[in-house]
Amino acid sequence: MDIMILAEEVLLLALDDESGKLSGTSAPYINYAIAGSLLTDLALMGRIAFETMKKDKIVVQIIDDQLTQDPLLDKALIIIQEYSKERKIDKIVHLLIRKYSEFREGLFSRLVEQGILERVEKLRLKIFKYVRHPVINPSPKDAILVDIQDFIVDDKHPSDRIVGLLAIIGATEMIGTVFAKEYRKRAKKKIRAIIDSDLIGSHLKSIIQSIHAAVAIAVITSSTAATSSIH
Repeated sequence: MDIMILAEEVLLLALDDESGKLSGTSAPYINYAIAGSLLTDLALMGRIAFETMKKDKIVVQIIDDQLTQDPLLDKALIIIQEYSKERKIDKIVHLLIRKYSEFREGLFSRLVEQGILERVEKLRLKIFKYVRHPVINPSPKDAILVDIQDFIVDDKHPSDRIVGLLAIIGATEMIGTVFAKEYRKRAKKKIRAIIDSDLIGSHLKSIIQSIHAAVAIAVITSSTAATSSIH
């Protein structure tokens, strides 16, 4: 089986295995998680880097424009390349989020082709179609969870990929989806420690700060809208 990109791993963790739908706390911010995962993989592969400019403004720099041979990562890289204005990281994140539905469908298709998920079409009230993606091969997801458990519970040194994955989980409100209730506080503390430590590179720290800020704004916006609708 091919090695999964971070976005595939994030989507798998966000899914309820049996129902094939996005789990509660992960659903509102999965688009931010996917965008952050794509940027993280491109950074880990040496395609992009981040430069802090005046007033702490962070700009995405393309340091290698060679395609990765992964269609979804290449799509993300081309989106960044074709943006002709200053590539501020928050702008790049939102450019990727605009293409979220395309990335999501591409990720689901790959996981179905690999035999990890099943695509199930269902009907609501006879005429309304919707699609679910239940897990049919739990082994790849279980392997990711074991790697996470090794760090959170057993204090083993995490790989760069697990560091990136955990940082994205922490920034996009996925802790409640991934971890059992009794381990959420421990997981939150250890993920916070990762983000504040030297384990996380400057490039990943820039991504996580941007994603976390975008999610915070989304939370405030949705809360304000909900409050306004009551009055």
